[in-house]
This record gives sequence, C-alpha cells and structure tokens, in this order.
Amino acid sequence: MWAGRKGDHEYLLNVIWPLTEFTRLNGATRIYPGTHRKPVDNLESLDDPIVAVCKPGDAICFLGSTVHGAGPNQTEDVRRGVVIGYSLGWLKPYENLWLAYPPAVAKEFSPELAELAGYVQHRPNLGNFEGQCPSVLLSDKVPEFRRQPIVCAPTRKKRFVSSPRRAAAGDESRSRPRAYV
Repeated sequence: MWAGRKGDHEYLLNVIWPLTEFTRLNGATRIYPGTHRKPVDNLESLDDPIVAVCKPGDAICFLGSTVHGAGPNQTEDVRRGVVIGYSLGWLKPYENLWLAYPPAVAKEFSPELAELAGYVQHRPNLGNFEGQCPSVLLSDKVPEFRRQPIVCAPTRKKRFVSSPRRAAAGDESRSRPRAYV
C-alpha cells in the first residue's frame, strides 16, 4: 500500500471478519505467504495462495504488504465480510472514518470504539483538532477555539487565505480553502 523497501517496515495490518461462510467455491480470500518480504513482478511467478476458508466468528489477519485478493465466486450466493485496516497512528488512515462517523454519530460510541474510529490524538500532536484531541467533539459542549486562518502556499502564483469553518458552513462570501500539490 505505501511505498517502502519490502520487509523493512510494516504500516498496515488487515483484518477480515466473515459475515457469511468463506469457501473455495464462493471466492474466499487468497493470501500469498511471504510476499510481504519480497518484491513481486507478476502473480504468475507466485506459488499457490492459501485459501482462507472460514466461518462467521473467525478472523483473517495479514500484513497490508502481503499480496492477497478474492477468488472467483462460482456460486449464486453473496460472500460478505467486514474488512478493517489498522495503520500506524501517525499515518493517514486508508478510510476517512471521521466522515463515515461524524461527531453526531460517534457521540453514541463507547470511548474505546470512538478511539478506533479516529477520535484520539497520537502523541505528541498528530491527528489533533485545532490543537486538541478530536474526542472534544464528542462532548455535549464543544469548547470554542480561537480560529486561525489557514494559509495554503500553492505551486501556482495564487495564494488562498480563508477559514475552513466558513467554507464548511457553506459561507460562500469567502473563498474556499484550496491546496495545490
């Protein structure tokens, strides 16, 4: 997923929880052992994969750098599962859970689940919300913060200065914040 020399660093752990039975016939996940340690030029050069045949209540765990994929579903049934990737705390997550679970939804979560959904700050300051742990958004009274304008230095000759709050609130009287890569 993230570029790096194979076998040096692992950034992601994938976990699949089957909601229905995973069988060879319905395309159970195929995992290619050892591929997290070596570069892979093409799938044809790999040994046969392990077919992760399992039932609801089981879990399939493998490193994000391991070659894997679903097999063909040769049945009329749907194969369902929950897939979650756990990345190092200082990396941007694969999926933006803050959009999937906004504060109004995450307020109902247990503290542990809210942390798993991203409402936690990785020390010293990564993943913060306006300088504080994002869990402050889950309280009944969110503290007022002194708003600082964001200055984006684009690679083009324009410069944008605006408040992300105004843009998010739909205030079109100010330019929306923009960043260029």
